[in-house]
Amino acid sequence: RQRAADLSTDVENIASAMRIMVGGDEKVSRFHDASVNEDYDVQLRLAEGSRNDLDTISRLYVPSRSGKLIRLDNLVRVEPTQSVSSISRLDRQRQVTFQASVAPGYGTADRNQALLDAARELNMPAGYSILVTGRGKELERTFTEFMIAFALSVVFMYMILASLYESLTHPFTILLALPLSVPFALFSLWALGQSLNLYSALGMLVLFGVVKKNAILQIDHMNTLREEGMETRGRRC
Repeated sequence: RQRAADLSTDVENIASAMRIMVGGDEKVSRFHDASVNEDYDVQLRLAEGSRNDLDTISRLYVPSRSGKLIRLDNLVRVEPTQSVSSISRLDRQRQVTFQASVAPGYGTADRNQALLDAARELNMPAGYSILVTGRGKELERTFTEFMIAFALSVVFMYMILASLYESLTHPFTILLALPLSVPFALFSLWALGQSLNLYSALGMLVLFGVVKKNAILQIDHMNTLREEGMETRGRRC
């Protein structure tokens, strides 16, 4: 860096020259072919034999702030080594991303847990962590928000039913039928070979609405019969 500063250039110019000549630039200009009336992107890159030769790379020129050209070997020392072609970062930390699809017969939630368990078994050193992204992360966030929305919906249903019936007992009796429907919903998913996902959770929410409606009809019919004189216990003769 001190050598580059003495020669009125900076690291950005060196990196740009290396990127264009060795890595290549896919679009430096446009070429118009009048014979076919077509435009083509002009790509700039050293030939394969040249960009793999250290002597040729060392003779590349880097522009300075004064407009002069400086040979690269006057600024850096080129040494062969191995490194990654690109570095991905997340929150200013390096990351390695693995992508995979869920096999038939499995759900995203249990596969996420299987990946997390496999990562813990690697006993990675301190400073390494694993994070689920993509559909897996959206699934976790969706289910969390779904549970919050479901809990709020139960509270609101109780408040509305309590105001309609002017009673604290009847709304509790109606909503008591909701948890009783969960085992049958899970059994239906298991019997049909389906997984518990966002769509099945929405289906369970619809099932809760149907069960609640039937419970309301039963409570209304019970109240009507009691108003007509039917006893709460036993049979009226």
